Amino acid sequence: MVCDGKSWQLSPAYDLVPNIGQNHEHVLSINYRNQIPGRDDLLSEAKSFGMKQRKKVNEIIDSVISVVHNWEKLFKEFEVPQEDIDIIGRDIEMRLVKIKK
Repeated sequence: MVCDGKSWQLSPAYDLVPNIGQNHEHVLSINYRNQIPGRDDLLSEAKSFGMKQRKKVNEIIDSVISVVHNWEKLFKEFEVPQEDIDIIGRDIEMRLVKIKK
């Protein structure tokens, strides 16, 4: 979180990789839950941050899904070790399935 002196907002990037070794989830809760967020959770959280246009939020979610969908190509391009690709990849795919619902 980042405070501008008046209010708190999400920082540009925080807690992007889940703690897959311990509790299998992010430290930052989404929609007051410490579970894999679904689309409804993301929509609810966006609303609490002032993003009230559901269509626009869905477009943002779909845009992120589109980029993340190429994760494996990028991992290989940046020479991420295969062991990490296997472990993190399963988690990414599981999350993509949950968010697409």
